[in-house]
Amino acid sequence: EHDDGRRAQLLGPVQDISEAVEHRRALQAAHHRMALAADSGGIAIFDIDLPADRLTVDAWLVRQYELPAGRAYAPADLWALRVHPDDREALARDVAHALAGQRRLEAGFRIVRSDGVRHMRVAASITRDDGGRAIALVGVSLEVTALKELGAQREQQHELM
Repeated sequence: EHDDGRRAQLLGPVQDISEAVEHRRALQAAHHRMALAADSGGIAIFDIDLPADRLTVDAWLVRQYELPAGRAYAPADLWALRVHPDDREALARDVAHALAGQRRLEAGFRIVRSDGVRHMRVAASITRDDGGRAIALVGVSLEVTALKELGAQREQQHELM
């Protein structure tokens, strides 16, 4: 209403965005739950853009692999910086098979950190373009050193029996 009592009219398109707002809230809630689960389990999340040769990492992956913070990475950086030299060839073969085939990547390998050798497991889904060419990997990395050590202890106990 105007100061003189006349009604004001607004002409123009009106769009109901209620559904979009609800969708955004649902995505935010799912993201929050996923981040909480990953953080609670020490699960690192990574994304590799193959055409751009760019690796995007979260804070957990930086910690797991003792990567220098605050810089961009190429996927090969992980191999060169941390993957145990004896595991590089097998890991490269696993990645190549996953990229060439229609399966996801699942691999175990060791990394070398300042506090010693650590065992890692990675799993990643592969996104392909319309021609079937691999264009991206989105995956998780988990340190499994304690599980490996527990398994080795159990094997030693079985051998003693």
